[in-house]
Amino acid sequence: MNPILVLIVVLITLVVIFLIARELVCWYWKINESLDVLKEIRDLLASQQNPIRALSPSEREEKETKKALKAVDDKELERQALAANYPDSE
Repeated sequence: MNPILVLIVVLITLVVIFLIARELVCWYWKINESLDVLKEIRDLLASQQNPIRALSPSEREEKETKKALKAVDDKELERQALAANYPDSE
């Protein structure tokens, strides 16, 4: 037989054996179930810690707009306070 063909067959066989062994180990140690539970916990924590993710896109946009307007208002108030304290600066 051709040595390259033998090598390819051996490599494919080893990969298949590795994948089967990996599944058996994951099943025995319940790794797949643990991973599912951890992902569920992560998703629950993320939804609790960042409530803006639970908003619809229009609600999120409205909240961001309000935040931006507040920042602009704060800058304007700061400018007015500086103008009141230093009337010659204008």
